[in-house]
Amino acid sequence: MTTEAGFMDIEGTYAELESVDVGLGQVSRRVMLSRTVNLVLTVDTESRMRGVRFEFEHQSSLVSQVDQVRGLKFSLVSSTPKAQQLRIDQVRPGDSVLFGVVVQDLVRAVTPSTGEEAKKVSERLSRWKAFFSRNVEGLTREEQLGLFAELVVLQELQAAGVPVDRSVALWEGPHSEVHDFSAQDWALEVKASASLASASATINSERQLDPGEISPLFLIFLGYDVRPHSQGLTLPQIVGRVRKSLANFANEADHFEDLLIDVGYLDIHASLYFSHYESTREEVFAVRQDFPSLRTTDLPPAVSRTKYQLNIDQCQEWRVTFEAMVEPVLEQYR
Repeated sequence: MTTEAGFMDIEGTYAELESVDVGLGQVSRRVMLSRTVNLVLTVDTESRMRGVRFEFEHQSSLVSQVDQVRGLKFSLVSSTPKAQQLRIDQVRPGDSVLFGVVVQDLVRAVTPSTGEEAKKVSERLSRWKAFFSRNVEGLTREEQLGLFAELVVLQELQAAGVPVDRSVALWEGPHSEVHDFSAQDWALEVKASASLASASATINSERQLDPGEISPLFLIFLGYDVRPHSQGLTLPQIVGRVRKSLANFANEADHFEDLLIDVGYLDIHASLYFSHYESTREEVFAVRQDFPSLRTTDLPPAVSRTKYQLNIDQCQEWRVTFEAMVEPVLEQYR
């Protein structure tokens, strides 16, 4: 069964195909995305496993090898100088909704037509391979807290005057860079704690609080009371607020969605993130040369990747205002 259609809701289309009676083999629906890209969605009526085939004309930028990660398998099923076909299959029962999310993301990457759709799909597959190589069942509590804190800071930077369309570019946390936010000659490290008994931050390397690498360098510490029900926001709510702030900036909104994938956040896991984060503390510190931290120059050559605890209460001498922290960034946009 094959039909022609324009752009459609991917999850809805898969649901329609899965409603077909068992025993008919494979059912499919063809979608004409553009004059150079066709999409074929498939469902095996016995196993209910999903598949998709991208058909590209006059493009040659796809991966050539068969590859498989925990959640999907993809292969170049045919290739000529004028056309290529890439097939992606669901490989684990129970991953149908997640597979639909992947397909929807790939469709978003090739719409509208640019003439480089095959290249874009290859790039997106690399991002999803990285996602599937980690835990695909949702973020840990620690990861949820860290992401929530970074998104709070992102919104606070916007509120302080950082242009909305520039703010997402500052966020480096999902890329596992040294600092969570950075610009030219400026960096900010975000630390969060859900402990009401103590105020300590885990510093994950000797480079995180090394002012010799970049200056000015700042540390922001956020404390939260985390409960299933409270006055605070949930992780999906803060994600929604950032999305709303980017509603008029299509490129930045797409980039933000990419960063969420990189950090491991998907909307299909939103029901798992029911904790409310109520702010109990927020302090900013200037990491100057006399700030109490380990630096690369403090360690012998054979020692690296240190991890230590920083007592925030004993860092009050270096405390500054949020406005003083963000001023060097604002200067770059004046």
